Amino acid sequence: MYSRRTIYPLCNRELSYADRLLLPIILLSTRLYQARAIDIGFIESFTGVMNLTIIASFSCGMVIFGMIGLSTLASVVVLGVLYGYFAGLNVAMAGPLVANLTPDISEFGARMGICFCIMAFGGLIGTPISGALLTSHYTWWIPGLFSGIVSLAGGMVFLIMRHMFLKRQRVDVLPLDSQVLTPE
Repeated sequence: MYSRRTIYPLCNRELSYADRLLLPIILLSTRLYQARAIDIGFIESFTGVMNLTIIASFSCGMVIFGMIGLSTLASVVVLGVLYGYFAGLNVAMAGPLVANLTPDISEFGARMGICFCIMAFGGLIGTPISGALLTSHYTWWIPGLFSGIVSLAGGMVFLIMRHMFLKRQRVDVLPLDSQVLTPE
């Protein structure tokens, strides 16, 4: 009754050069939305806020390193979908992470402002640095290497933060377990 030509009209024609350039951006944006709006609550309930942030940061770094080896349109689409998903998770976890790390709720607004100010600073200087590393010869692997290293360094900072948070939480919650009780 229905053929592929009636359901998928885009499959009937060859994609133009402009369409091929826009397709990865559209897919990246779609995966960003899916990760932020749909999947974050489901995955976070199993892994926890800090663990999901660490996984998303390391995954972004690995996908960025994978961008160095892009050669076909299919590889661009696959990496665009993967990067869109993990970047969406990474960005969406900033608010819940700050809420999780704030002991006093009266400080939450100030901490959220500081967090997003630092994130904006990183976003504002990262793109020009990558553009300067690209040079006029369009050597794409150099900015990819820089961005991947910075993303993995961010994941390491989150990993250290998790270790410090859990260490402090153990000291605050179980102060008597670490002390030896001696009778007097």
